[in-house]
Amino acid sequence: MFGIESKQLQPIHDLAKKLEPNYNPEKLGAWGILFLCCGALAVRNDLWRNRAKRSDIYICSSDLKNIIQGLDVCTSDDYAIRFSEFIKKWCNDSHAIAVANQRMEKFRNKFSEQNFINHKIYITLAYALNSFQDMGKKELLGFDCHTWISMSSSEQRTYGWPELFFAAGIILNNETSVEWPKMASAINTMGKSGHVDIASLYEHYAGANPFTKKEHKKIRVDQLKKGTRVKLRSGWEAIVEKHCDGLTLIAKVFGAFTETGSIYAHDVVAAYTDGTWEEIELTEEQKQSCELAKFFNQR
Repeated sequence: MFGIESKQLQPIHDLAKKLEPNYNPEKLGAWGILFLCCGALAVRNDLWRNRAKRSDIYICSSDLKNIIQGLDVCTSDDYAIRFSEFIKKWCNDSHAIAVANQRMEKFRNKFSEQNFINHKIYITLAYALNSFQDMGKKELLGFDCHTWISMSSSEQRTYGWPELFFAAGIILNNETSVEWPKMASAINTMGKSGHVDIASLYEHYAGANPFTKKEHKKIRVDQLKKGTRVKLRSGWEAIVEKHCDGLTLIAKVFGAFTETGSIYAHDVVAAYTDGTWEEIELTEEQKQSCELAKFFNQR
């Protein structure tokens, strides 16, 4: 499961116990959001990215006979992907959002606007998770497999709710409908009030303190990978389908109509990475193309 070992998550367990009074890793609950955020932050760390790349395939021992027969089986990565889909669904659940709005209303004048939004996003998922705390993995994910076996070495690993939350964070790190950076910020604020050093925990997994202000960076269009969400000069958004080759790239544009085609590199103004919009930097050739386009548009 993306190179995750249970012992690697012990620092999160240690702080979750201090932060969450109802911490119980045997059941679903709001405590899991901390694991989710740490997983999403780990994607920024070369160490964790390399672990994920080198990760072996793990399956349930009961599926060994199915592998031999050439049948499809659910790997631990598939298991995590199933769970991540529920996280995405719960973050956007209308009832959970309504409850969060109601609970946060009395704090509207006690928080800054951004802090208010961060806590509301956190409470939305927290409420949904606590609502399903008595639901087991078999009922939610189709089956319950606690111990997984490596396909190449017969090594065994244990994956429970904490590992699933962390893996979901890795999977959803660039999913805009799961606003984990805001949840991470809310947890950090809660940690400060309880004298729990959440920022250091985040730094442990991200490899750098995510709350340290960085110099404004720009991304070149030729650095955009397939699947990257971008913002266009027209105000529309698009998803990169094929990387930039000189002056153009292929993208699925969500405008008056949704269509896939070639767009000019100079029409891309921002890219969504690591939970934030980053400004686009053009090459000299692309800048000249942009100036040329402006000239002809003025005629």
